Amino acid sequence: MSKTLNIDDFQLALDQSMAALRDYDRDQYLTLLLIKNQAARSALALLHAFNVEIRRIPAIASEPMIGEIRMTWWREVLEGVRAEEVKGHPLALALLWLIQHYDLAREDLINLIEARRFDLYQDPMPTLNDLEGYAGECYSKLLQLSVKILAREYEIENDERLETLADACGHGGGCFMFK
Repeated sequence: MSKTLNIDDFQLALDQSMAALRDYDRDQYLTLLLIKNQAARSALALLHAFNVEIRRIPAIASEPMIGEIRMTWWREVLEGVRAEEVKGHPLALALLWLIQHYDLAREDLINLIEARRFDLYQDPMPTLNDLEGYAGECYSKLLQLSVKILAREYEIENDERLETLADACGHGGGCFMFK
């Protein structure tokens, strides 16, 4: 990353993230307000704002190809291809900082993007296995990353049981979305 995250960029990204969550993921926004640890709240706001950004692409893209372009841009941000463009995008800059600071796997976020590409085409979910994979990448992995952030900020050992719980909750939440 050619530009480091300064406090003004971080605050702008955080303000925009909280606004996006307030407007497009009210439950997540209200949940974050209950977290007293400011670092944890901020990190989770950035992570979940990224999710909102990716989740909203199919709704705001006028056609699937436009959505594909936007998702590819985010993928390339995570892969380090768009380093110069990141300078002008507070959320992208903050997300890269978040990945580095909390040692989050870029591949997990890339997989979320790839799973969300399915939403661009409004096709029915082909099989139960496909649904489970979609829920795993879009919901479980997001919860697992959240658990990793919370475990670090609250100095809790992030063990396999927490990851399994996040996985189960994510699959339940993901499957609930298709009822």
